[in-house]
Amino acid sequence: MATSNSNMVFCRGCGKQIHKTAISCPQCGARQKTRNYKSKVTAGILAILLGNLGIHRFYLGQWWGIFYLLFFWTFIPGLIAFIEGIVFLAGNQQSWDDKYNDGQESSGGESSAVMIVVAIVGVFVVIAIIGILAAIAIPAYNDYTIRAHVAESLALAQQTKTKATEYIVQKGKLPNSNADLELSAEIKTPFVQSIAVTTGGVIVIEYGGTQAQLKDKTLTLEPIIENNELRWNCTGGTLDKRYRPQQCR
Repeated sequence: MATSNSNMVFCRGCGKQIHKTAISCPQCGARQKTRNYKSKVTAGILAILLGNLGIHRFYLGQWWGIFYLLFFWTFIPGLIAFIEGIVFLAGNQQSWDDKYNDGQESSGGESSAVMIVVAIVGVFVVIAIIGILAAIAIPAYNDYTIRAHVAESLALAQQTKTKATEYIVQKGKLPNSNADLELSAEIKTPFVQSIAVTTGGVIVIEYGGTQAQLKDKTLTLEPIIENNELRWNCTGGTLDKRYRPQQCR
């Protein structure tokens, strides 16, 4: 039976016609296939897991995978690639070889290619997990550190608060400055700039340091006398509520 001309190509070495699936020329022995075999399993896995970036198209040698990269932020390429991955994996092997391998059949290295892809995907997954954990853990740790500084500042202000309480009880009036309490406003810590008594006996804790969430922010302790009882309200100031103790929010 004569072979269809559509299945014949010219040898790269001697120019004689040979079948397009031939790896080497039976006449001169010249190797015909120069590109790597494209595995449909590998392409399918890449499309499903990394298709939003067009990795499967780059694997197949298709430059237009760049369009997946350009629009990856819309997640539409990811949806398209997921469907493509399923089509790749469910498709006929012969049709795949005809389309992407010029009819060349697998030489048995497909399993190795799959292992390489799985390893690469595994690396991407690990990096993604580390990135997600870091995105959650770092801000949480930063918030915890700031809350610890705020709690320590309240402990530092305890002496001023005690002195002010004694002053109010003994003199029956509110202090208006640190001098009234014979205290200095200078507090030498990396995060507290000053603790000062102001008009009406309000104690103002002013924060310093390099942390933007604390720098130049304030927390106030305001004396409130009701029914001959003194209590302190710590809800005032410019410090963000999430960094305050529960009783100061």
